Amino acid sequence: AGAALVGGAALRPRRAAAGVRREPSLEEKLRGVPAFFVANARGSPYLVNKESEGAQECLIFLDPQEAEKLLSEMVQASPMLADARVMCVGLDRALGLL
Repeated sequence: AGAALVGGAALRPRRAAAGVRREPSLEEKLRGVPAFFVANARGSPYLVNKESEGAQECLIFLDPQEAEKLLSEMVQASPMLADARVMCVGLDRALGLL
């Protein structure tokens, strides 16, 4: 049933092999990339003022040392931010903060 004879060998239609992995989605791939940002005690990101544009932005880093550097600069500029900390999340979630 469903087989053909070619040169003495029976050929059957190919089926997907058990355990064949599907390609991960972009979201799944981004979830595995660590991203860092400066957050308050509740885990909400601090927004940084862009004085030249009169806007605020959430800075996301791929290097934890860069996030730690920003945290240090922020606490030096405003000791009231002593509860600030660097948070690590997947890049998918970090992009959702923007």
